[in-house]
Amino acid sequence: MGLTEQQQKAAMMYATGKYTVKQIAEECAIGVRTFYHWMEKEEFRKEVEFYEQQIRKENMKKLESLVDKALSVLENLLDHKKDYFKLQAAKEILDRAGYKPPEKNILEVSPAEDTSFEVNIKVER
Repeated sequence: MGLTEQQQKAAMMYATGKYTVKQIAEECAIGVRTFYHWMEKEEFRKEVEFYEQQIRKENMKKLESLVDKALSVLENLLDHKKDYFKLQAAKEILDRAGYKPPEKNILEVSPAEDTSFEVNIKVER
């Protein structure tokens, strides 16, 4: 049967996640109940999924185009005059490259109310 232009527009707006159902209904000149009725139809839901996939693909392209720039920023931070920034950049690069440090256990001991001790072990990465 195919979707109307209104339905296609509503599906696209919904897929972006930027609009409320009320805003979509107003923009498409439909009632909110009509929108929810459309959402019950498989054809409309598939159209929403199609637009969501398109949006994800576009976002991945944007992210991929920024990788070199982000790496350059981290690389420049390795030469920062403050050691803290150098260390954070080095950690980030190593973590992203898969060189994560082994887990370490931190033992915390604190007195409880009845003069016994409470022991908590935290695992940090």
